[in-house]
Amino acid sequence: MKTKDMKIVIPKWNRADLLRSNPLKSVMATFFTAFLLLSPFSEASAKVNLLIDDTGQLTGATGVVVGEATYDVSFVDGKCLDLFSGCTEAANFIFKSFEEAALAAAALDATVILDGERGNFDSIPSMVQGCTGKITACSVMTPFGFSKETPDEIRAVSFVNVPQSSGLISGASDSVALGLTKNKVTEPLISVWAVWSVPKPSSP
Repeated sequence: MKTKDMKIVIPKWNRADLLRSNPLKSVMATFFTAFLLLSPFSEASAKVNLLIDDTGQLTGATGVVVGEATYDVSFVDGKCLDLFSGCTEAANFIFKSFEEAALAAAALDATVILDGERGNFDSIPSMVQGCTGKITACSVMTPFGFSKETPDEIRAVSFVNVPQSSGLISGASDSVALGLTKNKVTEPLISVWAVWSVPKPSSP
């Protein structure tokens, strides 16, 4: 299995990309460092079945292990209100906290969006459905709640796929970031929603 150099950073996208810096950077770094060291990703990756369409794009996966449960996930472009039962309350989302969404984002990084025999989904971000065009990065967003200051903004944890060879940022690598996005806005070309299924217990 490929080992990836994932850093915990807050990408400095412009406002149109809908990612903002936040004061949780050091907390996120500590959380993910511990998670990546302790998680049995090689075993979890073996259970994942990638979903690939006729054009070779990665549309999602089944059997993704997050914590103590297994999920299916689809990568879907569009507005939150169209994809998440109206997108009006945290109950519309599968994950209800930063910690849960962060684990899901890390699972995408470690077990789904990888290079392999079926496609170079890590090296070529546009091979992930929803991230199209001549891009050098792809932000896959897992929503979990709403901003207290601005209720119409969704809080989401993003797995940001930035190939080291992209040249976008010197020494850039994959990262996980906490961001905000508008409820009624269709995501830009570099972003896509991760729509997770209702979980089922993971098999021993």
